[in-house]
Amino acid sequence: MCPIYISFEDPEHLQQKREASNFQKTLKNLVSFIFSKANPDFDAKYDAVECWLLEFLPGNEYPDREICLDEDGKTIIIAPLDKNLGFWLDTNMSLKQYEAFNYRKISKEEFDVKWEDFFST
Repeated sequence: MCPIYISFEDPEHLQQKREASNFQKTLKNLVSFIFSKANPDFDAKYDAVECWLLEFLPGNEYPDREICLDEDGKTIIIAPLDKNLGFWLDTNMSLKQYEAFNYRKISKEEFDVKWEDFFST
């Protein structure tokens, strides 16, 4: 059995372009500060995510690694990394559930290049 690699647009960007008011942004930041420390180095970057890449290793129906790309296709977040657990890695979503995001399969090579790009910037 081979690993599976998928890519999909950020679901929040599909629903809305995150044009939140200042109050909404302040409230989100407050809630994030109080509750969300799963990705302390990257929390501030999630608003810039346009595309997600996920890796599913053989025998695992849940993602093992994730990559976030910005609107220019630049790698801005990878996980897990140090104390950052990852966004999707911290959920209980199986590969089947990601079908709702109309993902496309990508190659291991494409995933690995984007992963390594994080370290070269």
